[in-house]
Amino acid sequence: MSIDVSVLRPWSIVGVAGALELHPFEVVRLLAKDGSLPRDLRLRPQDVVRIVELGGLEVWWSPQSVATLTSPSLVRALARELLVREVVEPIWTRADNLFRGLDAGSEGVVRRAVNVWIRSGAMGSRMSARGLELSVRAAAVADLRALAEAGSGAYTGLLEETDE
Repeated sequence: MSIDVSVLRPWSIVGVAGALELHPFEVVRLLAKDGSLPRDLRLRPQDVVRIVELGGLEVWWSPQSVATLTSPSLVRALARELLVREVVEPIWTRADNLFRGLDAGSEGVVRRAVNVWIRSGAMGSRMSARGLELSVRAAAVADLRALAEAGSGAYTGLLEETDE
């Protein structure tokens, strides 16, 4: 029987930040603000759980969930995720939640869609203590639902723009 010693050692701030797709400063800021930053700066599993809770971190995508998606279907999936997670004003989510778990190409597709929605007024953006946050405007819910469910509505042009 072998023992995985990695579970016995505390983790570094840089290592945890990389695993959570955050900047190390963000990890320190979250724990310091909460008063739970360990004196030795070595993080334990309970610290990682606290970072996720304090930061409002969510993983929306897994490699398996996007492996077979084309760019248009990824945009439709994004619209669906926003609605299923009820990220409609007054509810906001961290912008990086929309990208966490995506490869670089898929992240670019999602960024383009988000930028179009912000520029068109379908999505709001704001800065907060947690960083950039996004929310779907209530007036855009029907259009995003049409996009998510049928690939139709006001944003069908976005599907063509992202088609590779």
